[in-house]
Amino acid sequence: MSREKPGIFRRLFGFIGKLASGLRILLNILFLLVVVVFILSIFRKDVQPLPEKAALRIAPGGFLVEQKTYVDPLTQLLQQSGPADAETLVHDLIEAIDEAAEDPRITSLVLELDYLLGGGLTKLEEVAQALSRFRESGKPIIAVGDSYTQEQYYLASFADEIHLNPMGAVLITGYGSYPNYIKGALDKLRINVHVFRVGSYKDAIEPFTRTNMSPASREHNSAWLNALWSTYTRRVETQRELPVDAINDYVNNLTSKLEAHRGNTAETAVASGLVDKLSTRPQMLARLQALAGSNDKGGYRAVDVDRYLGHTRRAEAAQVLPSADKVGLIVARGAILDGEHPAGSIGSDSLSKLFQQVRKQQFKALVLRIDSPGGSAFASEVIRQEVVLTRQSGIPVIVSMGSVAASGGYWMAMGADQIWASPTDYRFHRCVWRDSDV
Repeated sequence: MSREKPGIFRRLFGFIGKLASGLRILLNILFLLVVVVFILSIFRKDVQPLPEKAALRIAPGGFLVEQKTYVDPLTQLLQQSGPADAETLVHDLIEAIDEAAEDPRITSLVLELDYLLGGGLTKLEEVAQALSRFRESGKPIIAVGDSYTQEQYYLASFADEIHLNPMGAVLITGYGSYPNYIKGALDKLRINVHVFRVGSYKDAIEPFTRTNMSPASREHNSAWLNALWSTYTRRVETQRELPVDAINDYVNNLTSKLEAHRGNTAETAVASGLVDKLSTRPQMLARLQALAGSNDKGGYRAVDVDRYLGHTRRAEAAQVLPSADKVGLIVARGAILDGEHPAGSIGSDSLSKLFQQVRKQQFKALVLRIDSPGGSAFASEVIRQEVVLTRQSGIPVIVSMGSVAASGGYWMAMGADQIWASPTDYRFHRCVWRDSDV
């Protein structure tokens, strides 16, 4: 019995189906090739040699962080590229600056800070200390910028020369805290909020229970803000050789200073001693070329941080030490959450696995770097127990606190042998945790 030949429409649709299936397979293959090329481009080694003489270019983008937030490769592939990365590892900057101070190939350091968004005074101070060590080597530091925000200017103040665009400004405003209080809105919406708290200084829930700042909240916020501002002004005035209280004078009397200079913010910054010279972009480039030499692309001869560290770390990788002679480092950055979480947040299970790996390798000691506003009490206790187990295994645990170590961040630190903090971490130990709160 012979089979009936398919009709023309069935054959047509069958052909279209096969064509669509083939195109889908082809697109999947092309997509996988693009992903592979992208991943290889991320991890490829830059083998280009460093120039014999060049400046180290420090151009941080986004926020200074202890640990970069995890972004999956597919998201990175689909994201549009911006002028700078959203985050910069503060320890990469410090490592590069310290290496460059002793490197005869690096003749100077250039600060390009236009894309720096912030990161907290503690991280800025760590980078600033590295800049101070670099200056001790006798090599010059030049800061160039269209304008300087408050945090950008803090780093720029450690330069030997600060250049500002004639149409720019130095925007220093001081520190402040401006919470939004929504109790009035909740009342109108007939939403009830039930809060359980201990102590007068736990003000995180006040936006839901008040229409303004409580006296206790104002007291402790003023304490840590004034402490940060005192550090900021003292350090800048010392670096710029300004009179005591010169920064407060600049901030508090900016209106009258602008009137004296016909509203010109750049000239006001020069007259106030905040910058050394007003330079257009071509003038800045000419100064940097005179300092470091010209490259073949019309710019100045410089090496970026990533490229420089790629060379220095390759040399260090050849020196293999047993784990017993190494100090381990675990970074705990972000909100504290239960379970598994990627870098950029602190997962109780994720961090616990890192402690377990440390105990298996028997490091000489362990540093736990905490930069966290707090979070889950349960997760904090799980992590604290891992800290205790690590100590009991014979590995000393030292906690080093970053910009923030509040609430659960301090909780999990209590299992360590020692807790270290910088002066700019003041509020999280003397203003949040008080005897009246215990």
